[in-house]
Amino acid sequence: MTSTPKKPRNKRTLGQIAAEFHAAHDAALNPNTGVVTFAHSPASLRQVGGTHYKQMAVQPWDVVDDWPLEQRIGFYRGGVLKYLMRMGAKDEGALEIAKGQHYMAKLLEVLQEQSAQVAA
Repeated sequence: MTSTPKKPRNKRTLGQIAAEFHAAHDAALNPNTGVVTFAHSPASLRQVGGTHYKQMAVQPWDVVDDWPLEQRIGFYRGGVLKYLMRMGAKDEGALEIAKGQHYMAKLLEVLQEQSAQVAA
């Protein structure tokens, strides 16, 4: 049985990943409020580490976003914690952190939505 050779990954060092993160963070930092707001598309329109959720007619986040606010916040906080806690145990460490960061972006969107509702 022969196996197909794997396509080589474009590996980045941890320093490169950190520099990219900090550059994106600094570019997104609002100097008036000190809050980071990313100008990219909503978290629910992206997927980190594959396309399996994007191929579903109804994505898990679509279901969660119909839950009460406190439950949504808890779910997304739990997702962040899960990926941080298992870093490197399932996927490459940087990928796990990117997945956790994705959940954190979604959590930030929910919190910003909550703030907008309170302000209105």
